[in-house]
Amino acid sequence: MKNFGEISGNTGPFQEYDCTHNKFVGKESFAYICAISENFMKANTHNMEITTIDEYIATFEPAVRKTLNEIRALIRNEAPEATEKIAYRIPTFYLNGNLVHFAAFKTHYSFFPTSSGIDAFGEELAPYRTGRGTLQFPADKPLPWDMIQKIVRFRVRENLDRTKKKKTKMNKST
Repeated sequence: MKNFGEISGNTGPFQEYDCTHNKFVGKESFAYICAISENFMKANTHNMEITTIDEYIATFEPAVRKTLNEIRALIRNEAPEATEKIAYRIPTFYLNGNLVHFAAFKTHYSFFPTSSGIDAFGEELAPYRTGRGTLQFPADKPLPWDMIQKIVRFRVRENLDRTKKKKTKMNKST
């Protein structure tokens, strides 16, 4: 077991990370996962700077690349007006703010729809490991495509509605 600080270079009272099983022991958060993703990517790309989703996907073996491309295609289909970028060293779709992130790890895929995306589907997500704003799907099992699709649709509506509210509020104040 390693302390999160040993992995990330940060210091402080962080939870432990089980390097053997590639997972945190204790409560997870988006910041912890992003830091681990960053160090995972550094280790696997020899410090190559990843700047596109294509570059990120290319760092994986063919079976993982296939799944990552399928996740990407599903998100693109549901959010065609969203832009792609790398944020927190992982693939990100942006639509009036971060829409969703996704990533591959040794034993699982992670999908990051923000905490609102998790909260909106509480009971439906019970079969999956969740953290604040995070879903994990075992790499050796089929991904729940319908659930991912529902969450992406929800996040698109949420981000577009938030933008409409801001515009309405700005119009009222002028």
